[in-house]
Amino acid sequence: MNNKGISMMMLVVATSIMMILITSASVIGINSINTAKFEEYKSILERVEDDVNYYYVENGTLPIKENSRTEIIDPASINTEFYNQVIEEGDSTDILYIIDLKKLEDNTINFNQNDIFVVARNSHNVYLLSGFTYKSKIYYKI
Repeated sequence: MNNKGISMMMLVVATSIMMILITSASVIGINSINTAKFEEYKSILERVEDDVNYYYVENGTLPIKENSRTEIIDPASINTEFYNQVIEEGDSTDILYIIDLKKLEDNTINFNQNDIFVVARNSHNVYLLSGFTYKSKIYYKI
């Protein structure tokens, strides 16, 4: 008997191999996208911190709203993860102010308009209140 064509077993094996390759490529692609977003977050936070320091050197004051002097007196009242990161950075006894991003005059920073950045009065460490989740950990500062 002359069997021409592919057998059912060969078809199942080929389909299984293709599914494994597609799944692997998808996982790698998703991880790459998440890593790129995290790198962008780190870049934005570093730029804001650099701009805050530059503003302070040029103006002798932090870029915060002068009329309201908005303060966050107790970082522990925001959430535990945020407070723990503030402690790690040594800012637990410092006053945190909300940054007025308009004063930074840096149009190259791509941030969400709802993002709230805060700065520690003495150390000038900058935090993002909403944080950024990457690999099951929330980052408020890099």
